Amino acid sequence: MEGWLKASGATGLDDLELVDFPVTGRGARALRPFKQGERILTIPSDCLWTVEHAYADPLLGPVLRSTQPPLSIEDTLAIYLLFVRSRESGHDRASLDTIVRVWI
Repeated sequence: MEGWLKASGATGLDDLELVDFPVTGRGARALRPFKQGERILTIPSDCLWTVEHAYADPLLGPVLRSTQPPLSIEDTLAIYLLFVRSRESGHDRASLDTIVRVWI
């Protein structure tokens, strides 16, 4: 996943590591001290899984936008992730497979 994020324009990854903390669970740990106000991590918006990303999907987006009452953010993203996972291929499917492989 780190390679994919870097190729997509993410910066700051070399100064952090993913850790499974005993008490609080998964998170990121700084590998060096940071100065106040220093940018720690930048991830391009195209790499993020957001409601807007889900709404922009040409197939599922219209369905998600039309639900009444509107779905919560969590429900929208859960449905979108399941929808992407059901696809046989594609950019979103490949990045989701990477997330699943790394975090689960």
